Parts: sequence; structure tokens; C-alpha cells
Amino acid sequence: MAVTEGASTEQLVEVYSDPFVARIAHDHRKHYPVFSPAATYLSAWVDGRFVGLYLAITASEIELDVHVLLKKQATRHSRALGAAFLAWCFSNPMIRRLTGYIPDWIPAARNHSEKMGFKYEGVRRHAHIKDGQPRGLWIMGLLREEWEAQSWAV
Repeated sequence: MAVTEGASTEQLVEVYSDPFVARIAHDHRKHYPVFSPAATYLSAWVDGRFVGLYLAITASEIELDVHVLLKKQATRHSRALGAAFLAWCFSNPMIRRLTGYIPDWIPAARNHSEKMGFKYEGVRRHAHIKDGQPRGLWIMGLLREEWEAQSWAV
């Protein structure tokens, strides 16, 4: 298993068109890649097979907004892949925290985040429209010292 920096156009198209990944989409914005100098994609691999992407967006000099775009076949490897992604994030000594925003219609994603060490910090109420209904985003945070205290970190 590996997480490598960068993603090809083909990988972006593959992931953003994948129905399992697309369940994070909402009604008022198209589900498409982020093209910004602040955005870094990392490709996830299992046994040499491409299984999805991670996205880190620089929110400030000390914070990254993090996103998981793994395909269904990556599910059984998501903890190991996630650990590699977190190690990449915290390899920058300036980074003090990671923030993730999880759609409230995907409780399994919140559960995964908590298993990775993220803490629930609140909810952005009615932040999105999903299937015509206002929905929230759970705010999850992971501090460097919390990550370093985990037995599998570093």
C-alpha cells in the first residue's frame, strides 16, 4: 500500500465519476476536481492498483483541509492508506491541525475519521442541499499532538 503525491487527469476523471465517491456530492455544486495552487492530490495504491485519491487544501500556514476520495475497493485498506496520508500531512513541521468536513448523510465516513483520531468539533448546519433537503457538514479536527500520541503514527 502506498500514497504518492500527484494525480493524473485520467485518475481525476476516474475518481470523480465513480458512483461510490460521488455520494459525497450535493445538489448545488457539480462534483468535480479542485484546481488551485492551494490543492494537492495524493494517489492511493493497493498492490500496484490505483484505488482513489486524497486531497489536501492549504487553509493557512498551519492548517490543511483534508478530503478522502477512495473508491469502494479501497475500503478494507482505508486505515492503512489513511495513516500514510496523515503521515504525509504532518511531514510538514508547520502543520498543526487537519480539518475535515464530512457530509451528515455518510455516517461511515465520520466513524472512519474518528478511528483515525479526528475529534468531532461541531456541525455546519444546512451547509448543503442533498436530494432537495438542507443537510449539515460535521466538522472534524486532528491536532498534531493527538496524531503523534497514536501508536501507529510517525
